[in-house]
Amino acid sequence: MAPHLFSQQQLDYLNNNLYIISAMYGLLKPFDSINLYRLEMNSVINYNIHSSLYTFWSDKIYKELFKNNDTIINLASKEYFDVIKKHLTKNDKVINIIFGEYKDGKVITKATIAKMARGSMVRFMVENNITDIENIKLFNELNFEYKKDLSDDTNFVFIN
Repeated sequence: MAPHLFSQQQLDYLNNNLYIISAMYGLLKPFDSINLYRLEMNSVINYNIHSSLYTFWSDKIYKELFKNNDTIINLASKEYFDVIKKHLTKNDKVINIIFGEYKDGKVITKATIAKMARGSMVRFMVENNITDIENIKLFNELNFEYKKDLSDDTNFVFIN
């Protein structure tokens, strides 16, 4: 994201619009203070009645995320979005951003480049003060380009 390059107005946009899902802390804002840790959302745990972080967090992250939001732009990996996905209702609007390559009629996501693209997308949204979902489709960094024919109302697909 390169937040050290942002103006105060851009930092405010970031703080007002970005949420980060943490396996350890739940839902974070960009400037929340945390201790260093290594824990993935799909880690097996043994805590009280919980054997996974998905059951531990249950619907807490979902409720906090949708408390003041009616539309979410999802840049999370599948592993992290799954903690929210199972709690979605028909009234919740989620736009999934998918970064990949198109091979043999399928979109293939490569984790490392997708992670870089998600950070670039956040920076793009901050720098351009994106408030209209349609403007997300203008993203064209890291050789990614929006593909209308592979996308729909809830999945915006970017191919490189």
